Amino acid sequence: MYMDEGFSAEDARSYVGVGCWNGFIDSVMDVDEANYTSVIRILELTIHRNPKLEKELRLKLDPLDGAKTFEEVEEIAYRNFMRFFRDVLATYTRYGGVNAKIFPHPVYSACLRGGIESRRDTTEGGVASRPRILTLGFIGNAVDSLCAIRQLCFVDKTCTLAELLDAVRSNWAGPRGEELRLRAMAAPYWGDGGAVATGMMARWMKRIRAEIDGFRNDQGGPYRLAVYAYREFMYWGMKTKATPDGRHSGDRLAQGFSPSEYRCKEGVTAVMNSIGALPHEALYASNANLTFDRSVMDEALMAAVIRVFAEKGSHMMQPNCNSVEELLDAQAHPERHQDLIVRVCGFSARFVSLSKRWQDEVIARHRLR
Repeated sequence: MYMDEGFSAEDARSYVGVGCWNGFIDSVMDVDEANYTSVIRILELTIHRNPKLEKELRLKLDPLDGAKTFEEVEEIAYRNFMRFFRDVLATYTRYGGVNAKIFPHPVYSACLRGGIESRRDTTEGGVASRPRILTLGFIGNAVDSLCAIRQLCFVDKTCTLAELLDAVRSNWAGPRGEELRLRAMAAPYWGDGGAVATGMMARWMKRIRAEIDGFRNDQGGPYRLAVYAYREFMYWGMKTKATPDGRHSGDRLAQGFSPSEYRCKEGVTAVMNSIGALPHEALYASNANLTFDRSVMDEALMAAVIRVFAEKGSHMMQPNCNSVEELLDAQAHPERHQDLIVRVCGFSARFVSLSKRWQDEVIARHRLR
């Protein structure tokens, strides 16, 4: 990606992936990152219409109701998201220059290549490259939702599209709500290693990347895509209504490229193959917060997993390797587990120092075998 944008091979090799979202070239560029856009929220609003909010945000959302084919459903969902996403980019370009007035980086600017010579802050174009990163938050839930619609309404024909949308709008409480939810949970999903979900994820990434190519931010730099998540998967999930992937209202969302915790039934090979099949060169950075079953994992196998993850061109793995029994014992007897470290999302912490809500979330994660 960086060489395609004109950086030398020497600079491109200085690419740094750190924390949970960085993917910049050290000492060469300043990056405006961590700008989240929730892909699933637009699909949620497409299904659970909110005229007041749509008017307030000037959203134009075409309804899914009445679509005759799955191709039409997917195109409506994609078109609604891109219409909103282009508005986000335009807003950032229009008002991005405010950063120079309220959030300058004088010391940091002086440490970057060309910063002192330009005598300008990075927020005023003082360095050669200042891209703005837009994160496709919770895109896995959007893919899962579309896969469920495809399977139930157009492949198996278990129900009509109207029946499925009614079930989602009722938070799966309608006459066939739980039946349809369970069938949705059994549909293809992101991370299963199959062609349907993997192909859809890759297709959306490529289309979005192509559509924003040439867009320029207030500094004249490019917009780049990322797929990662910090704590938002919990907090934003609490605000997101039921979705066709089988989520209830308020359930947590998928983390970065991690499969949904509610859907994942496959082992580590399927997940690695799914993530590795994506066009990662289109991304500034991505992460996958994956938990491995300690009972079947040893050092050699863990090393092999990390090696394969890298060889497939994936960006960043945030691994946990533990057992439910160990974590439950740590909840009950924290004095015995003072040295137990877990990866929460973009940070690691002593398990016993976490709130019970976060402890429960870590315990509930799917463990790959």
